[in-house]
Amino acid sequence: MELGGAGDDIHMNDKNYIKMFCLSVLVILLGFFVNSVFFLQKINSAAEDSLLNSNRYLVSRISVEIAGCNRQLGDFADSLSRMPEFLLTDDLLKQKSEALQFDSMAVVSPESGTMAVYGPHGETLVQMLSEDYQTILESDCTLYGEEQAVFAVPVIKDGKLAQIVAGAESQSVLFAVNESDPCEEKTAIILKDTETGITLRLKQDDRASIEEQRLSEFLHLAENRGESSVIRQGRFMMSTIPVNGTSWVQIMIRNMDDHISQMSLHISLYLLLLGASLLLFCFSIRRMKRNMHRKEKMFLTDPLTGGLNRDGFLKMGTHYLEANPRRAYAVICLNICNFRKINKVWGEEEGNRTLIFVYQMCQQILQRDEVMCRSSIDNFILLLKEDPANDIQIRIHQLIAQIRSDIHKKYHNESLDFTIGCYQIGDKCDFPSAISCASLATKEAKKKTCAAFMIRHYSRSLLMRQSWKFYSGIPL
Repeated sequence: MELGGAGDDIHMNDKNYIKMFCLSVLVILLGFFVNSVFFLQKINSAAEDSLLNSNRYLVSRISVEIAGCNRQLGDFADSLSRMPEFLLTDDLLKQKSEALQFDSMAVVSPESGTMAVYGPHGETLVQMLSEDYQTILESDCTLYGEEQAVFAVPVIKDGKLAQIVAGAESQSVLFAVNESDPCEEKTAIILKDTETGITLRLKQDDRASIEEQRLSEFLHLAENRGESSVIRQGRFMMSTIPVNGTSWVQIMIRNMDDHISQMSLHISLYLLLLGASLLLFCFSIRRMKRNMHRKEKMFLTDPLTGGLNRDGFLKMGTHYLEANPRRAYAVICLNICNFRKINKVWGEEEGNRTLIFVYQMCQQILQRDEVMCRSSIDNFILLLKEDPANDIQIRIHQLIAQIRSDIHKKYHNESLDFTIGCYQIGDKCDFPSAISCASLATKEAKKKTCAAFMIRHYSRSLLMRQSWKFYSGIPL
């Protein structure tokens, strides 16, 4: 359906709708981006907490084992502080070692030397205590070589250091509390002595996929960490926790690819819901736009001709005048003089067809940035550009001649009579006033012998006084 030759322009708000839609999409995408960032941060935070808690659990089990060994030795040292020295024998030490589940034990006096020894590593314990017992006493657990873990406590008598009790057990026994637990998927667990640089324990899942060079970088980085921390390195996440009372650090490294894959279902569902929401939003915008266009067309369209009504003509005409401020325009009012007779003689249906025919013929002469409407039953208004190369009077005369010719052929010598008023829009005249002036010229034309008139105004004062100057045209 054509509306005054400007079907696209009747929906001047389309650009606003598109802008609003694009802005809404950008807001949704921005919201999705921000929400995704917070979502990933939440995932990373949960992964960090999980890794840190798992590592703390392992460290706590080692700490409990060390504390248990020192507590047992402390109880034995307390007994020795109240026991006469002659009762301390190798057999007694053997029984106590078996009861405490130590491989070897030794009791040494800083003054008199060895007092009792048991086990394959008993002499080693004596040698270690003789060389530097103070360092051993300061540590909750001291590693000797790659096999033994040494524990030592003082025996105090009369407020003085009288003896030192030391016990040794296999490192495999010390770390067995964690060795029995299966290693988590794509995780590596390392226990390292930061003083000696020795790796005490290394356990790695086959799917952790940590290269030797990358593992060395992680271990070097962990040595410089003095407290619990979580470090993110690419697709790997590392937790470091020092073991209290020792120079050890527990390191847990996890490959986060697996963690992300576990969240893929939730992310996919989230994206699906977001996409559905976006589609629903687009559908709502499109539906709202169509409804607004439908309502706009209903209010601005003439139901008989399908073209613009007076309100639509005012809207489109104002738009063209504002878009072309330097171009001269004129308003043409065209009235069918004998339409009532036509309606009565030919019938209402034929009268409506005649109105539609006249509208369609007027449409054919419209050029770019020109518009027309049926303003009332038998009145038509046109907004035409004034162009010396394409004179308005010639265009209107040709239009009327064609209409009369076609009507004459169809209804056998019948014809249509018109009165035409033309008003040139001035700089100080608004569009509705120009329409009123052209309409007035049409009415004045009925009183004259000529059928076409043009009215011009030169100042608003003349317009307000309704001082009109008429120019006769060619009778139609």
